Amino acid sequence: MDTRLHARMENQGQFERMENEEELERMIKERYAAPRYEAGTGQLDANVDQQALHPTVRDPKLWLVTVKLGKERETVVCLMQKTINLAKQGKPPMQILSCIAQDHLKGYIYVEAEREDHVRKALQGMRHVYHGKPVRLVPINEMVDSISVTTKEVSVVKVDSWVRMRTGVYKGDLAQVVDVNYADNQCTVKLVPRIDYQHLADKESGKAKGKTKSQVRPPARLFAEAEAKRLNLSFERGRYDRSLGASVDVLCSTTKLLDGYHMKTCSLATVKLADAPTLDELQKFAIGDDEDGEKGGNSSGALAALSKAVGTRKTDLKFMPGDQVIIVEGDLRNLEGVVERIDPDGRVVVNPSHKELNELLTFKSEQLRKHFKTGSTVRVLHGKHEGVVGMVVKVERDVAHIFSTVSNEEFQVFMHDLADSEETTQRIDTIGEYALHDLAMLEGSEVGCIIRVEKDVAFVMTNAGTPDRPEIRPVKLHELKKKLLSRNISAQDAHMDTIDQGSMVRIIDGKYKDTTGTVEHIFKGTLWIRARHVQEHGGIVCIRARNCVAHGGNKGSQIGGGLAAQMMGAHGMPPKSPGHALLQSSYTSGLRGDLMSQSLQAPRAAPPRAFGGPGRRGQDPLIGQTKKVRAGVYKGYIGRIVDVTDTSVRLELQAQARTVTVNREHLDVPQVAPSRDSFLAPRATSMYDAPGSRTPAHYPMTPAHGGGMTPMHGGMTPAREAAWNPTATPAHIQDNWEPTSTAGTGWGAGNVGYTPGGYGDSSALAGPTPNAYGVGATPGAAYGQTPGGYGQTPGGYEADEYVAPPAAASWPEDYKGRFLPGVVVRLTSGAQGYITSVAPAGSSFKVKIGTSRPRDGVEVLETVPKSAPEETVTEQELEIVRPGKKTSVIIVTDSGDASRGDTGELITIDGVDGVVRLSSTNDVVLLDMSCLARRWVE
Repeated sequence: MDTRLHARMENQGQFERMENEEELERMIKERYAAPRYEAGTGQLDANVDQQALHPTVRDPKLWLVTVKLGKERETVVCLMQKTINLAKQGKPPMQILSCIAQDHLKGYIYVEAEREDHVRKALQGMRHVYHGKPVRLVPINEMVDSISVTTKEVSVVKVDSWVRMRTGVYKGDLAQVVDVNYADNQCTVKLVPRIDYQHLADKESGKAKGKTKSQVRPPARLFAEAEAKRLNLSFERGRYDRSLGASVDVLCSTTKLLDGYHMKTCSLATVKLADAPTLDELQKFAIGDDEDGEKGGNSSGALAALSKAVGTRKTDLKFMPGDQVIIVEGDLRNLEGVVERIDPDGRVVVNPSHKELNELLTFKSEQLRKHFKTGSTVRVLHGKHEGVVGMVVKVERDVAHIFSTVSNEEFQVFMHDLADSEETTQRIDTIGEYALHDLAMLEGSEVGCIIRVEKDVAFVMTNAGTPDRPEIRPVKLHELKKKLLSRNISAQDAHMDTIDQGSMVRIIDGKYKDTTGTVEHIFKGTLWIRARHVQEHGGIVCIRARNCVAHGGNKGSQIGGGLAAQMMGAHGMPPKSPGHALLQSSYTSGLRGDLMSQSLQAPRAAPPRAFGGPGRRGQDPLIGQTKKVRAGVYKGYIGRIVDVTDTSVRLELQAQARTVTVNREHLDVPQVAPSRDSFLAPRATSMYDAPGSRTPAHYPMTPAHGGGMTPMHGGMTPAREAAWNPTATPAHIQDNWEPTSTAGTGWGAGNVGYTPGGYGDSSALAGPTPNAYGVGATPGAAYGQTPGGYGQTPGGYEADEYVAPPAAASWPEDYKGRFLPGVVVRLTSGAQGYITSVAPAGSSFKVKIGTSRPRDGVEVLETVPKSAPEETVTEQELEIVRPGKKTSVIIVTDSGDASRGDTGELITIDGVDGVVRLSSTNDVVLLDMSCLARRWVE
């Protein structure tokens, strides 16, 4: 302690002995000015200096205070005003050092003070502060980052800037700024109109009251004056607009139009600067305009005008080492070079391509543009064609024509949206676990085949399209749900022959008629065929199986599965009755032996069976046949028989993708006796002694069996007495096989000689006329022959089921198109109506316009007044309206199950197919939705 005291006294004595201030200053510098230079460099230690500026534990703390959202700046201003007021009143100041509000930090402020109680005391009386929430201390290592200010360039909306709308019906649309009023915070933009003409007409006529506005956004297209005149909308020409300095047209006193575009005045807050408008979007604003602004200019001038319209945007000028560039500003304009590096200050170092310039040159990014020569391989970075790799085939200023080597299509993009591609010899064939030509499940029930793979995206041909209009959808990896395998799936072609994966098929109609290809995939009756001679979509064609024919199939058979040969019987003869299937069962063979032993009282071997061996049952010939259900729950449905039992059949419905069980009685198929001891059940004809089971076998005859029976048997509707034997006693009107006689009933009565005799005696006393057994026997064979008890006409239809078909629409014979009279169509203006007449050769169509209403997000034609006007339009102005469920439809394209011009009702929709009940036949058929159109019914 004494040493320090003596040193202090000595220093004070030295200071007092100083003669002047200059000597004192020199002494202080020599003592306290420590050397801060590194040896040999002469530079400051920047790291030490920056570290010395960081806060330490001895410095004031930073506290985080919770305030009301949006009141951060106001709270800071109130604290500053409180400090001023305390100083004016002479009171002690607050013990806080500073207060900070950050724009990016909502609901909080920073207060600098030594202690927490100093902060709370300073915040007393502040109404925007949440006093109940704690004041949190900011850690020392986070204090610098908490109060750091990030600077960014402020983008200002200027005239000719490209912006996008934030709200309203134009949300997301590209617009061009034509005027800015910063005082009123407003701007006027040029937009492609989205005008709902019908809604404007309803507003002017007063019909819009009480109606909800359509939720469907009108399409973006230029103003159509003809549509406005048709709806009698108010339209004023040549009104001078002071803000635009030009004459504009005004629609309905509110919408300003100039050259077909909508000139809309809106707040600056409702627009945002567009990052990079694509060429496709900009073409909507310069259709047919050349560089001089004249209409109808050549395409080169229009593209140049678009290139100039984009302007120079700093955000677009991003270069990478290796980019080919060209200088567009300065003394070295049009000089080409290659980017070597990008300096930290943003300047671009370029290696010039000129032979006399051997040094690297430095340019600002605004002075350069990307440049590609014809034949360069590039990749698209932005826009509609993002990720596509192609070759440059033509260059027009800042626009390049690219030819895609994958899709074989040519398109146009800006140079700044391109980059050099190193994938000149590489081709992407996989995306995740999916490979090219794999079948994948998408969202919902849609399925598609991958036809092209690019970076992070696969292009899928879905089953919702047709060969004429395929649906190609780009999907990301997460949109592919799972891979499907179709090696065990089959379908049926137009001749009901089986098609498997790998089968060779031929297309029989449509755009690719007579084209041959290999089946790649099958899914619910839809085929993906790989055709060698098809150039589009990698040679893949998506088509329905019924529009194809398998190579080597049975062209004449309508049954399928090769059953036609089996149904010919053992001797190649076609079956004579629906009960021919019983010839294949072991039960029937045994039954024949029992009956013959009863009638002849002698053992007789059963005739040989056409299928299977003893104790086995061969395939029923009914399998594969197409039958219609006559009664029951599935009445009216048509399906293919896939399995048969004695009492029921399994039917694969055409209208639905499922198999159902139907009672045999509900189909036009033969019935089988439930037991071998009962003879009261309905029997099938030709029970025994069938063709092929006796020798010699006779040729087909009419009638096939029992031509010499007297009289012929009865029990049919209508009865055949008048046509077959006018002198015969009338038969009993029955529809079963139970014989009825004058002396008794049933087979146990033992009667001989029935009157009338439709059934022969079962005893051996009534010997047949000398003849081969069962052929022309008198008084008749033991069983009635073809057609047996199934002669009803018209087979199974009730009298009250018949529905008279509607009158067919008429059109010129030389017109082969799809726009038939009665078809509901949509015009290019958006209005809907139906066709009333067709001119010869389809040169024009008369359409009666009606009123449409939104239903489930879709515009549906509701009413067409009788006094509604008719318009004469061409086919290019029409579009067929897709029909909905439970609506009347008309077939506009010939199909295998219906003809062009047939009408019906659309019961339901199954993917790309529609289940239709035809009006003419009351049949239920499955048709492609592209063959259907909604039919207007008064």
